[in-house]
Amino acid sequence: MREPAALALWLAREWTPVLRAPTLPPEALDDVIRRRAARVVRSALAAPFWRERLLQSGAGRSLVGRAARDGARFDAGVNAVRPAPLNGAEQDVLALLAQLPPTGKGELRDAAHGALAGGRVNAHWRRSRSSGSTGEPFETYFDARAWAVLKYLVKLRTRMRCGLRLTDRVAVLDAVPVHRRAASPLERMGRLRVVSVLQPAECIAQELLAFRPRVLYGLPSVLAELAPLVDAAPRPLAVHAVFTGGELLSPAVRERIGAALAARVHDVYGTSETKEIAWECAAGSMHVNADVVVAEVLDENGSRVKEGEVGALVVTSLMNAAMPLLRYRTGDRGSLRNDPCACGCVFPRLGIVSGREVETITLPSGRRVSPYELTCAMEAVAGVRAYRIRQTAIGEFEAAIVPEGGVDTDALRAAAVAALRRVLEGAEVEACLVDELPRGARGKRVVVAALAWAHSS
Repeated sequence: MREPAALALWLAREWTPVLRAPTLPPEALDDVIRRRAARVVRSALAAPFWRERLLQSGAGRSLVGRAARDGARFDAGVNAVRPAPLNGAEQDVLALLAQLPPTGKGELRDAAHGALAGGRVNAHWRRSRSSGSTGEPFETYFDARAWAVLKYLVKLRTRMRCGLRLTDRVAVLDAVPVHRRAASPLERMGRLRVVSVLQPAECIAQELLAFRPRVLYGLPSVLAELAPLVDAAPRPLAVHAVFTGGELLSPAVRERIGAALAARVHDVYGTSETKEIAWECAAGSMHVNADVVVAEVLDENGSRVKEGEVGALVVTSLMNAAMPLLRYRTGDRGSLRNDPCACGCVFPRLGIVSGREVETITLPSGRRVSPYELTCAMEAVAGVRAYRIRQTAIGEFEAAIVPEGGVDTDALRAAAVAALRRVLEGAEVEACLVDELPRGARGKRVVVAALAWAHSS
């Protein structure tokens, strides 16, 4: 089947299951998760890298045998109105999968096509390339079903639960060519506008004011820079909701964006490899998209931490048969909560995501400092328009600051140094003022760069 036709087929077939998943009874949601986990294990058997990894794990042979025997009936069960009761293989697959050692991006890169189903690239698969903001660019392949669900339906579901209407005009700020032509039907219909962030902020603001979206999506740093320009326009935007992603969203930036645009700000967390992992509901909780991804939080020994404790975030994608991801290390840190949310969604809640593990600062005392602590300290300093913090050596840091107009620059530098030293246990901090900060691939800005990044970012 041709790729556009296959995509349309899966969009139609998965529409109802995806949209109803957040309201399923817990038992029914658990059935969907287990069946999909069994199916993705079956897909992994066709990938040389994953088959070897499964067979080498403690319970791998049992997992492989059970998933292979019963795999033929999983797909039908997922979409059935009343699926058959789970059999022994499906009930055990998550417990067995938990014994598989987590896998990192480097291992998958080394495996090359061995990480793909069939050991080769299918011409009909979609491809997604990460921005390389971690210093590790990476390509992920998606089959038509996974692309339809993860790229379109899950995103639509989360936006609709936050108030999006199908008739709304949506603007997406992305690192696309400045003079890019409309590529999708929604763009050609005038419902969607993809605005390049690879142009001056004033030009981006002009495009938004001309398009007048009701919903806006972009990186927090870009939106924070744009917010005052749009707010100062003679006819400000009437934005209903703002969605942010791709960078850490601090409370100060959230407040700045929300106040300037007079709109509710919803954060979204995901990766290029998995697409959206969690989204912020109207009640303010970050919900894991549990029907398409299993999230775990592990300690330094690889064991699951207690509910609410922070650790390394590991995920298993339940949809992608082209390039299975089993217990994949995202490189981020977070926590999980299972207590009910006021919004009524049954999905578990993701606690604060504190940033890339490689961004975590290690002090001479051995204490690890989250980038979140540094960003909160800097954003309490008046007169800062934008900033970037780099660790240049153990116990030494540099803060590059774009100041607001008309501020006392000497006082600004002194205040920034004092704020950071309070968090960094009195470490040496040098503050310098700059006119602008560089952006990385796809328009992302590395706000906090740990020592490992210092000479490469």
